[in-house]
Amino acid sequence: MDQTLQPGLNRFYLWVDKVEVAAWPKWRSYWGRPKHALETGHHTETRSSFEVFLLPHSHVDVGFTHLQAEVERMQWRNFEQGIELAKKTANYPEAARYKWNVEVLWAVDGYLKNAKPESRAAFIEAVKKGWIGLDALYGSELTACSAPEELMHHRFCRKKWSGLAASASTRP
Repeated sequence: MDQTLQPGLNRFYLWVDKVEVAAWPKWRSYWGRPKHALETGHHTETRSSFEVFLLPHSHVDVGFTHLQAEVERMQWRNFEQGIELAKKTANYPEAARYKWNVEVLWAVDGYLKNAKPESRAAFIEAVKKGWIGLDALYGSELTACSAPEELMHHRFCRKKWSGLAASASTRP
């Protein structure tokens, strides 16, 4: 790797293979004219592996950045873009396929009431295929400030659209 150093802070990264056994790998640095060399090393230790899971969604916070009608339209656009990305990745390995997760059902309710029949059908099909995940809550309640009875009241209560039910994490 060649990198010209500039005055001030210079930062660069050296990617190494997974460390199976602690070691002191060495590398050589060159600088100046004529070139000077410095051979050095860095102790590497084994590390635990971990996985990172990405959950594509958008936070619904009506009034914080946009008015309610604007937030609703933005969410509808997210649904349609999510469906398009899911279609494009449908033949990818399962873990690499795109899935959109709806944070609240308020936006879904409005979409299904206002969408053209073909868009509505595409949305319902996307949910059935697992391309779109539905949350159990209708809105963004402050769950930390809610009693269990209030959470059950705010839950979307299994409203159905064409045989499609919102999945709830708790069922009565």
